[in-house]
Amino acid sequence: MRLLFPLLFLAGIAPVCAQSDCPRLITDSPATIAAEGRFLNRESDRVGVNIGWKHHAAYPDTFEISVDGHGSYLYVTAPDYRYIVILPEGIKRQMAYHHLREFIPGTPIHWDDFDILANGQFSCKSDAQHLKTSLSQTWFVISLNAAREPSDVKMSGAGKEWRTIHIHSWKSFGGLALPAVLDIQGSDYSGSFWIKSAKRTTENGSDARKNSKRGLSIFRNFDGESKTSLILEMD
Repeated sequence: MRLLFPLLFLAGIAPVCAQSDCPRLITDSPATIAAEGRFLNRESDRVGVNIGWKHHAAYPDTFEISVDGHGSYLYVTAPDYRYIVILPEGIKRQMAYHHLREFIPGTPIHWDDFDILANGQFSCKSDAQHLKTSLSQTWFVISLNAAREPSDVKMSGAGKEWRTIHIHSWKSFGGLALPAVLDIQGSDYSGSFWIKSAKRTTENGSDARKNSKRGLSIFRNFDGESKTSLILEMD
């Protein structure tokens, strides 16, 4: 493997989704995922990052991010708003859509990568192996070499930006299938991610977010088991 600080809780007014927007969720159930990464970043420095992702059905997704030498952050995102909190100070920053292209300090990860992971907003013109984003400010197309458990992913975006992801292996974490180890490569960075732990969770609450995010899992076994790709990204 939804990354990645004026001080307001909510993001600015979000664009209205077109009728052609068809959400494709990374996983169709709440889950908690812990991942770690190591990079040679855009400044040719070696940096490590730890990510704790809580994926929800009825609430906004949260990403706890700690970057060696560059601080810690909490990223909160829902389909219609998003914000970050600089830790430990607790300073909140509103995130408008154009802010999503920014890099998480010290990493080659965009905030947009987490947004795609969490909210899965893709065009209905997408097919199973060529996913066209509908609201991403960084990535236009995410191409997979297979509809289920792909081993290679290519991301193309604004300003001719590109990223390739090679997934070495998939692993089931209590029935939640994830790419256990993956390598990423961009024009001026490279690195690896691996999943440290993952589990399905349960939650109670309003169906408001469920209704706003209802869509298809990107990967699914024939027996209905959810298949998840950590495309960091992931949105």
